[in-house]
Amino acid sequence: MLADDLAAKFGDKDAIKAMLNHAKDVLSEGYNIVVYPEGTRSPSGILQNFKPTFFEICAELGCAAVPIVLLGSERAWPAQGARMGCATVTTVLGEAIAPGPGGGAQLSIDVAKAFRQMAKEAYDEGLCDEDDPLITDQPYPWWEVPEQFAELQEYEQLSLLREGKMHERGKSLA
Repeated sequence: MLADDLAAKFGDKDAIKAMLNHAKDVLSEGYNIVVYPEGTRSPSGILQNFKPTFFEICAELGCAAVPIVLLGSERAWPAQGARMGCATVTTVLGEAIAPGPGGGAQLSIDVAKAFRQMAKEAYDEGLCDEDDPLITDQPYPWWEVPEQFAELQEYEQLSLLREGKMHERGKSLA
């Protein structure tokens, strides 16, 4: 097996369960899996809470997670956009993080911390913009708060963004 995908069929619990079992088999055979832990792209750039399942699988199987950060991809291919642009995308490959006593939940936290640290190091090396949300913990400068959330306090908006509940679907960087 050189390349394959693990199709996730939103809302189809039986198909998702089969896909997760297939993922365990693939990992048990010594192959790697690329996972987008947020489950979707973030139009605001705010790192959303990770979906726990693959971190739990790593903990169950004793597999390390290797964080990879893509910086600048929102300019090359905006979230929910079909139009691709010309941009520099920086890829930062982190060190493997083995699951420890805290299991999948702690592994998820450790990977999120690694994402932020890797982005800060890339910035220090001049490889990304200072306004990247992984560095500032603020949305992209061009992102606009949807009207129905404009009256909320900033901490409330950030909390909803991390939960993926405030992103206006279908709106992206033009």
